[in-house]
Amino acid sequence: THFFAPATQLNSQDAGAVASFVLSEEIDLVVADMRGIALGLPDELRALPLPVTGSSQGFWALRQSRCQLREWLHQHGLPLPRGQVCPTVSQAEKLAATLSLPLTIAADRQDGLVITCTDRATIPQAIADCMAASKAAGIVVEELVSGPVVTAAVLTDGGYGVSIPATCLARDPQSADTAPFMDADRAAGVHGAATPLWAKLEGFLEAQVRQPLLRALHDDGRGARGWISTICVLGSRGPVVQGLHLVPSGMELAATLPRLANDLLPLLLGCARGTLAAAPPPVWEHKAVVGVALRRADTSHPDYAVSAGAFDSFEPGMLIFHHATTPLVPNPYNSRGARLGGRRSSRLGFGGAHLPLEASARGATSPLLAIAVGSAPTISAAREHVYTNLRRHPNANISYSAEIGVREL
Repeated sequence: THFFAPATQLNSQDAGAVASFVLSEEIDLVVADMRGIALGLPDELRALPLPVTGSSQGFWALRQSRCQLREWLHQHGLPLPRGQVCPTVSQAEKLAATLSLPLTIAADRQDGLVITCTDRATIPQAIADCMAASKAAGIVVEELVSGPVVTAAVLTDGGYGVSIPATCLARDPQSADTAPFMDADRAAGVHGAATPLWAKLEGFLEAQVRQPLLRALHDDGRGARGWISTICVLGSRGPVVQGLHLVPSGMELAATLPRLANDLLPLLLGCARGTLAAAPPPVWEHKAVVGVALRRADTSHPDYAVSAGAFDSFEPGMLIFHHATTPLVPNPYNSRGARLGGRRSSRLGFGGAHLPLEASARGATSPLLAIAVGSAPTISAAREHVYTNLRRHPNANISYSAEIGVREL
């Protein structure tokens, strides 16, 4: 957002400083990111109370455990791959013998060890390794489901919810991601559409994923608010949930927001205030969107940032979702007191410093710089719009996949 509006930096670990900023600057809405959710920022601000979207720290803790999350999803009737949580080595080995290859064996931590077994001879060692990594928490053993990877998301205020259109994520063939726990922001691209095939998909996802998820969030009572997204794989038996996210990925937003015909802000305010049912419902345009991940070609370069000017020559109608690009000029924040001409000085130190690169951009093998997005009545036309612009203005510092949107699903 610092491309379009003045920006400053606050310490998300200091809820008091954030609350002081929100109150003194008369901020209408706080949208918590994953770091803020992990630190309990939404809980702190709601206690004041201040308008904030973002799940509670308790719900974040649930998501951090693969074992607890799978049990929670199973308890609430969401579709899952065949398998279960195994607290012991012997139970895991007995279960694995009853499942079809390939298998996924995963340690408990959300960012922990994951091993895909295509040979039964490798299963005992995989179980032992994951169990050692999990300590006493247990492991997840399940069949690996292959198929298109899609998102199915909802906006919720904890009681009421509205559905978000599905998007299809393209795996990066050079990514180290291990199925089924896909990192959406490491996808090679994303697309979405409103064709008859997608309408059929939306029907399945609504009945089997979104509505059960909304009921689960309502019944659970841990304070899940905002944009809650699942990652699903479309297998031979239908969609199965293989991930839950408390904030939308950049890829999901890139393929969803261009289709939103009305304003997102009233929906977010409804999530924050518990009044989502009274907000104007979202209106989704019947068009296709294709987004291509643009990554740094030279990963050895010490600075992954690329100037926003690299995209100035794109045609009107193209959208760029910036990730690790930097603005052409600084965009410092001036306090409300300064804007109104008052003498009141801010004690929060708004210096207008550049925001740092995203941590995910620094840590990725091929850092995500931006997502180039085109929209059109059909997927093929949207795809042509994006790739025509990318081919017309080549940049040696940027690499991307040429296969996004080739298949409808």
